[in-house]
Amino acid sequence: MAVFEATHDKHGIWYPRFYNSTRAAVDEYIVETLQLNDKIRSRELPSRRPLAILWDLTDQNLPALQRMILMSKRHPPPPDLIHHVAFIADNKTVINEVNALTKHIEEQAKTRRYFLVDQRKVALQWLIDSTEFVPAQKDM
Repeated sequence: MAVFEATHDKHGIWYPRFYNSTRAAVDEYIVETLQLNDKIRSRELPSRRPLAILWDLTDQNLPALQRMILMSKRHPPPPDLIHHVAFIADNKTVINEVNALTKHIEEQAKTRRYFLVDQRKVALQWLIDSTEFVPAQKDM
């Protein structure tokens, strides 16, 4: 079984998910993210511009965030791949922890918003309203 996966819906919103909290999971996250970035930039996959990510922090194994931050600094997203990320969490404590750990990552034009679990529809709507759908080349 995979320790990390990223799927997308018909709107081109991406959903990363960890199934394991190990260093190997973070390493797989980096490898898969780099591959997905290349496919999104070449329009092999549908997406949104800016890239829309819904990161649901409820009911999943969260990785060692320090390792994730370190690896994300070593492998930043391409400068032309701007991100809008909606984080969903069970409580404000998790939101504050994620914000404290991720705000120091030097990222290019990344917009983040934090939502509680009962605000999932609001988070999705924010991603849809703040981004534009970009179909894959084969879908055109």
